[in-house]
Amino acid sequence: MSHFTKVKTKINDLEALRRGLDALGYPYEVGGRVRAWDKTEVDAAIKINLPGAYYEIGVVPEADGYALTADWSMLGIGRTQDEIVNGINRAYSVAKVTMECEAAGYSFEGAPEVQADGSIVLNAVQWS
Repeated sequence: MSHFTKVKTKINDLEALRRGLDALGYPYEVGGRVRAWDKTEVDAAIKINLPGAYYEIGVVPEADGYALTADWSMLGIGRTQDEIVNGINRAYSVAKVTMECEAAGYSFEGAPEVQADGSIVLNAVQWS
């Protein structure tokens, strides 16, 4: 049996999420309905259309931000829910930090570097 399952995240900025999805190359639509195997649907602020997936991932509002919801077991792309969610969260975090630093007058040298432990290093500089 398949069904929607929400995954709690720390997403609270849809613009940063869209930038992160762009960086991952994940197509998405603003708004729309996300489908599950049993033909149920939910409204989403953003509908992520992973390449090759049978169903979409929805970004749905929660009291303190947004959650990711999908019929995870039926996506059919050969990656686990954790792999997908962690990738989206990582790309979101990089986009959010980049946006905040740029708004404070910083720029970046080089591309983000993923460390062995999964952390990401961004080299921000500010010229006085």
